[in-house]
Amino acid sequence: MISNHFARRVQSTKSALCAKFKFEPLNSTTYIKNILKEVKAENYENKEICVNGWINQKPTKLKKDLFQTKIRDNNGSVLTVIGDKAQLKGIQVEDCLQIKGSLRLRSNKQFSAENLEDFEFKLSNLIILNKVDSPVPSYLSTLESPDLIQEQYRFLQLRSSKYANILQTRSKLKNLIRNYLENELNFTEVETPLLFKSTPEGAQEYLVQYEENVANKSNLYYALPQSPQQFKQMLMGSGVSKYYQFAKCFRNETLRKDRQPEFTQLDLEIAFGTGKEVMKVVGDVVNKSWRNYNGKAKPLYSIGLDGKLAVIENESSIKRFDYADVMTRFGSDKPDLRIPIKLINMKEFGAKAGLTNPIFSNFEIIHLPNMIKSEEEAVLLKKWVLNKEHYLDQSRKPIVHVMLKEDDVTFWNEAFAKIANIESPKLVTKSLNLKVGDVIIGSDRESDSFVFENPTPLGKIRNILYQSEEPFLNNYLKENFPKIDTDIVSWVVNFPLFSPKVNATNKRVLGYPNYDTGLVESTHHPFTMCHLAHLPLLAKQIENEVNLRELLFIKSQHYDLIINGIEVGGGSTRIHDYKLQSQIFAKFLKIDVEKQKELFGHLLTVFKMGCPPHSGFAIGWDRFLSIILNEKTIKEVIAFPKNNRGFDVLFGAPSKIEKGD
Repeated sequence: MISNHFARRVQSTKSALCAKFKFEPLNSTTYIKNILKEVKAENYENKEICVNGWINQKPTKLKKDLFQTKIRDNNGSVLTVIGDKAQLKGIQVEDCLQIKGSLRLRSNKQFSAENLEDFEFKLSNLIILNKVDSPVPSYLSTLESPDLIQEQYRFLQLRSSKYANILQTRSKLKNLIRNYLENELNFTEVETPLLFKSTPEGAQEYLVQYEENVANKSNLYYALPQSPQQFKQMLMGSGVSKYYQFAKCFRNETLRKDRQPEFTQLDLEIAFGTGKEVMKVVGDVVNKSWRNYNGKAKPLYSIGLDGKLAVIENESSIKRFDYADVMTRFGSDKPDLRIPIKLINMKEFGAKAGLTNPIFSNFEIIHLPNMIKSEEEAVLLKKWVLNKEHYLDQSRKPIVHVMLKEDDVTFWNEAFAKIANIESPKLVTKSLNLKVGDVIIGSDRESDSFVFENPTPLGKIRNILYQSEEPFLNNYLKENFPKIDTDIVSWVVNFPLFSPKVNATNKRVLGYPNYDTGLVESTHHPFTMCHLAHLPLLAKQIENEVNLRELLFIKSQHYDLIINGIEVGGGSTRIHDYKLQSQIFAKFLKIDVEKQKELFGHLLTVFKMGCPPHSGFAIGWDRFLSIILNEKTIKEVIAFPKNNRGFDVLFGAPSKIEKGD
């Protein structure tokens, strides 16, 4: 008897397990969004429909023996399901099911092939493909707010409609761009290695040891590439006419909302190509992607010839800004053109800074008229603007002067006495019509011709003001400096070829960049070519003793694409001449000939052997998608991102490796 009971239990267990694998093949099931395409008004109640998915909502009682639940499919679409108690007994959120049944109209609704919400799904059969084996946390009772789900349940986030849409959009736009580049422009996709050599390209690298022995006595390592930069230049010397790939890149750097340890970039390079040609391709790629996802409802804008916003029709419609212009006007090389707040250069009023640091001789302000109504608001404003979280890079804070009484207006200049002399404070008071309730935020910066600190203190504040959650501040900005409610794209060009080199160990002194005397570094990367008009000046610096001021004046053929204050990508015309590249390494970047051979010998050899002129670009694909999809961080558009500390909580990476004997 006991043996018979045991046999029945074993058989029951086998049947339950077997049932998990007995279901209608996928090609005979229906995505929820397509259900109404398969039925007609005269037969919808008799048409059997099969759907696979997960329980989205715990069954609730409608009547004595009638229960309602919701099922969600792979696309994140949700369908209301009606069944009896026996059918839905024991069903819980995130159970994986296959259901069969038919549609019925809700009360007071008429048949329409447009709106599935007018229907309910009448359950006839239900197969449990996999039950949730452990209690699901209470906050997962619905995925309507998937952003709140903890990192270790990332796979549950991906089941929601939001993330299903993100993954599908990412795939579709990749396919769109591949077809455009290959079928219309004759680009060739080339995959480049992920195991590379260590080279100085800016950020710290991730290293992979060469030997199987954990001790790695040979001390040999691969480096994961920060970008395919050198590979694609090698391909140009290899006869590839137009190269592209969606490349994986790795950078071991401080993480922010728009950074991940590993990320994807759309990498492009054109042999015998100019910067103008590359910019056209990139601009059209961006515009095609934008229009494909947003359609006409949400076009991409730029600044027209008349200074007003205009929908971009093609790449030539995108406004070009000079680097020096954006740095002095907006305090950033990636200005958010939606923000109307202006920086006021006070040199026209005889103001001169440089009292704390002589290099930073310009004094500029942001004037916010009639802003503060009380001492409490003044405290809240300063608390937000001067919050230490905004200055984790040790950059200096601006001075915030709030005018709560008449003396604050009359003697406003005294608030800035430590950093600047103002010859005519009364003229400023009159010109700006300063009054009680006004706020002046001020700081020093470098001279107009040589602005390398990026962003400047006020360039940072321009953005910080709009990130606040303080109601009084948000209301003030909305009423007086409303942010433009459109997406704005621009080019930034004419970057300096070199920048003063910041000390690697002590990057800031009193909040100012700590430049190493007489030393420079490439503003972008060392393979960037200068403007041909500035080539004689570059040659002069190579042949003679370096004049730092002249050297920093030389402009590069580099170009960045900016959307809403975010750098979408950057590119340049490259150096393809061996002698010039070697001279730049040696004279300005202090890489001697032997070290050049060790680090870049492969590339220099290509330059010696008929490498053609070439130009290229890289679009930060994750960053671009986050803008298109209006997500605040690139983590939202990556299937399995790392957290802000670089950890993958879902998989438990990085993990310890046990050393062998």
